[in-house]
Amino acid sequence: MATVLASWLHLSGELTLGELIVGLGTLALAFFTWQLARRTKQEVKKTEESLQLTRDSMEAQDMPFVVPSPPAKLGATTPVLNVYLGRERFWLGLWNLGKGPAMVTEVSLRTGDGDLLQPLEAQVAVAAGSSLDQLVPLSLSLADLPGDAWTATLLIVYSHASGSPYVTVSKVDVEGEKATCRDFRRAPAGDVEGAWKRTEARPPTRFDAQ
Repeated sequence: MATVLASWLHLSGELTLGELIVGLGTLALAFFTWQLARRTKQEVKKTEESLQLTRDSMEAQDMPFVVPSPPAKLGATTPVLNVYLGRERFWLGLWNLGKGPAMVTEVSLRTGDGDLLQPLEAQVAVAAGSSLDQLVPLSLSLADLPGDAWTATLLIVYSHASGSPYVTVSKVDVEGEKATCRDFRRAPAGDVEGAWKRTEARPPTRFDAQ
């Protein structure tokens, strides 16, 4: 009897039925644990995506949109390049058409030769729906500008209250001291160079700053 029981308990010379059952249970537990971890990871990913969509939706509702406008103090119809208090400057208004405040960190006027403006001395806060006049010093003299009539690209870089950066890109026709903006296009600020290149390649459309 003992011989029969022993042969029944041993499936091989080394593995007993009890050991087999324990092994299968261990494999089943490992598979269940892996499935649970996989599902948990998927749920966490879905939750993170949902939270990001919620944040993006909230940000879109009060996203700033800063565009160039004529400086109010001059009573001009366009931004201007002139001499003010003995310094050669680009004078424009920073008009926030968006629903949220903006922190302007950079204003640049670019041609094929580079940026014609010096960096801002300080960041400029522009409330939603408001406009602020800004004087930006030129990086060269008026006499060294391309000529009486030329084209440039104006970039205004700013951030949302959440820290998300944006850039408004405008094609600009300069004639004398007048700088007429053709259009305004907002893009993520991380794509400043790409936005500039796309603007350079895009056919002009008329949308003057008023």
